[in-house]
Amino acid sequence: MASFWEFRDGHQRHSSGGEIPPFLSMGWTPNSGPDLVLSEDEKSDTEDKEETELGVMEDQRSVILHLISQLKLGMDLTKVVLPTFILEKRSLLEMYADFMAHPDLLLAITAGATPEERVICFVEYYLTAFHEGRKGALAKKPYNPIIGETFHCSWEVPKDSVKPKRTAPHSPHSHNHDHPSESYKLRFVAEQVSHHPPISCFYCECKEKRLCVNTHVWTKSKFMGMSVGVSMIGEGVLRLLEHGEEYVFTLEFTYNNGETKVIDTTTLPVCPKKIRPLEKQGPMESRNLWREVTQYLRLGDIDAATEQKRRLEEKQRVEERKRENLRTPWQPKYFIQEGDGWVYFNPLWKAH
Repeated sequence: MASFWEFRDGHQRHSSGGEIPPFLSMGWTPNSGPDLVLSEDEKSDTEDKEETELGVMEDQRSVILHLISQLKLGMDLTKVVLPTFILEKRSLLEMYADFMAHPDLLLAITAGATPEERVICFVEYYLTAFHEGRKGALAKKPYNPIIGETFHCSWEVPKDSVKPKRTAPHSPHSHNHDHPSESYKLRFVAEQVSHHPPISCFYCECKEKRLCVNTHVWTKSKFMGMSVGVSMIGEGVLRLLEHGEEYVFTLEFTYNNGETKVIDTTTLPVCPKKIRPLEKQGPMESRNLWREVTQYLRLGDIDAATEQKRRLEEKQRVEERKRENLRTPWQPKYFIQEGDGWVYFNPLWKAH
């Protein structure tokens, strides 16, 4: 899998998809307003890194076989109701955050001596992220985010760990005078902005490195006979304000050949995210929202987990019908719709 890339700088803009529309005024305010997230409330994540198996797979063998018997080649799996026992005990929004588990590679991009080096560094970071994004030996399905659901976290990245993967002689960005005891702060926020289609948005920034990533994405999946095909629809934009550059990447599936570099992802250091405890989280934050479902899954009480999941989904359907009857569109907290895309309401590039 690879991504399509488009490079932009302050003088030339080449795009097969047209220019990004101008951003809305900073005076825009969501109906309910963004929540204030205090960094001092965040603690190192203590959630289990590995998915603990519930020991129910063999007991549910007949359910699995019945489900498989109903699948047809090319069938849209988003319309298939999967049994609760195969859920991953975390929301898809948190899964996107776990793709940031190697933030040192992301922050090192700005130290590349040329645009080519910087984009290669980003591709290296992007591809290595998939290893840590998956928990456990078995592939499982995360919770489908509820519209309005959010997830917040951050990382403290030691400055002496952020080193360029390659440098050119006399590059002005190739040296690092940072004190090794200091850290960069990388912040992340994700929000489910739409139910049909199920669009997730996330934004990540490091003010000190003047770097940010803005992404909107939704997935399609279909049964391929012996495998599952997943398509990611959307776009991400990496902005390096120090260099005045934007790197636009779509999430297409493609085959490529050419120069190959092998990276042993099992040896890469993992930086744990920091997140506020449940008692500090709002009712629509992922871990708080899915708290009871997660608790029952950990206890192995599949029936209770299924019932709690059903209640959440039914509440979402009821509220959606109310909005339709009142002709009131959903108003996200953190993201503004721009054409076919979504943009964080207070991005780093607006402050510079």
